[in-house]
Amino acid sequence: MELKAGKFRPEHLGRLNFYVAAVNDMLRLPRQAPTVGIWCAGPGTSALCATLSMVPLNP
Repeated sequence: MELKAGKFRPEHLGRLNFYVAAVNDMLRLPRQAPTVGIWCAGPGTSALCATLSMVPLNP
């Protein structure tokens, strides 16, 4: 889990995507569903949420 405070920067989503990929690659067991990363903008921004999930191309 990572929490950010302050103005959104595009690299925040890039970093979250990196973390999701790393967990899937190094920690997730084959029987587990793919890891999901959720990012939501807070007050002072438009209500925007993004969900990142690394789904294997060859299951």
